[in-house]
This record gives sequence, structure tokens and C-alpha cells, in this order.
Amino acid sequence: VLRDAEKPVVLVGMGALNRPDGEAIGALAKQIAKKCGAVKDSWNGFGVLQTSGAAAGALDIGFVPGPTAKPMSELRVVYLVGADDAPLKEMSPGTFVIYQGHHGDAGASVADLVLPGAAYTEKSATYVSTEGRVQRTSRALGPPGEAREDWSIVVALSILLGQRLPYESLPALRDRMADIAPHLALLQPEVAVQPASTEMATLALDAATQTAKPSSAPLVSAVTNFYMTDAVSRASTTMAKCTQVFGTRV
Repeated sequence: VLRDAEKPVVLVGMGALNRPDGEAIGALAKQIAKKCGAVKDSWNGFGVLQTSGAAAGALDIGFVPGPTAKPMSELRVVYLVGADDAPLKEMSPGTFVIYQGHHGDAGASVADLVLPGAAYTEKSATYVSTEGRVQRTSRALGPPGEAREDWSIVVALSILLGQRLPYESLPALRDRMADIAPHLALLQPEVAVQPASTEMATLALDAATQTAKPSSAPLVSAVTNFYMTDAVSRASTTMAKCTQVFGTRV
């Protein structure tokens, strides 16, 4: 069916890639995409569906682990920015944890230092959906107490550390984001979705090497509760009632 399709699509979910044999599954998916022609001139039909909030936007601006990245178990300091689904159990007992976020979810419960951030209703922000579509929101009300918008917290820390970041306003920060990924500027509706690079996708498919075989274990969803997938919904009494009445729906 895929070989006969004019524009075949191969999408891989994080539930498959986060398994112990995730690397083998990813390599197999790339092989299938290559054989069926999912990536060709003017068409990129291979992708990964993210489950973590802001993952697509982070990839757009190149926010990925660098060459000095280490496993959680080897880190002495961990800075969690709204990262409540991180593998917290892998941290060493003496790790100093800084949590920046809201709603006091899992990350805040293990933190040595909490920097209160603003919720989505309390800040003007740019969001990128899992399909790469850019959306921008405006603040409805101010953050409570000592909470601040996330970018201003990071800038304040940079000043304290003597490595001041050159952003004194949200427009200045957005200009820098647009320099890195122009579609984030939202100035041209026709480029509100970052065009996929078929050249980069082809290189990724060509570099795929399958060193092991996937196990025979059935694939399962990475989502364990349809109604509670983030810090906001997990703190919601309405979502708690939905879970109680309808179950997890996965």
C-alpha cells in the first residue's frame, strides 16, 4: 500500500521509541520510509510524533543535547524547566534540583530550589504544535506572587552568573527566535509551518543502521492517562472527575 501511494507517510510515536528496543524500531521505521519513497523531492513523509510539551519548538531552534551531555545519573545539578515527565528516578541522591514552572507537579516535589514561573494564561508566548504549526497567545492576567514569565527568570539568572543574555524585552527575544527559525515570527501566514528539509530527512534515512532486532513485545501508547498528560491537567479537578468517570481511555 505504501509503495503505491503518491505521497506515503510514515509516522513513529514516542511510545515505540522510548522502549528498550526503541533504537531498533526507529531504524526499522526509517528503512520502511526509505523503501516506500516517503522522502523525495518536495515531499517529506517521515516524522516523529512528540509527547512532551514544547518538544517540536525546541527542535526548531536547535535546543538539543550537545556533545557534553551526560546521563541523569551523572549530573550534579539538574535544571528542570516545566519538565515534570523527566526520568527523575535516575538522578543520584545528592543531585541539586532546580525547578522552574507552575502548578507544583512532579518536578517541584523533588526540587531543592523552586523558581515560580507563569502558567499559559499568565504570559504571552509562542507555541509549536506536534505538526510544526506556530501559534501565539497573549497574557490574560499577571502571574501571582513572586512568579515571573520564564524568559525573564533565565535572563535574571544570567545576570547573577555574570553572563548576561542580551534580551531586555519579549520582542527582543522573539527577534532572536526568528533569526534562528524564521517561521516563528508569524509575519507570513504561508510559512507558519516550518517547511521540512527533504535533504536533511534523506541524510537521516541514509544514516539509519539497524544493529538489533525489535522485540516481539506489543507496541503500547506513551500516554497512560488521556485526561492528564501535563502539569495543568493533572492539577485539574475537572480532569480528575473525567478520569474517575471515564477511566484513562488508553
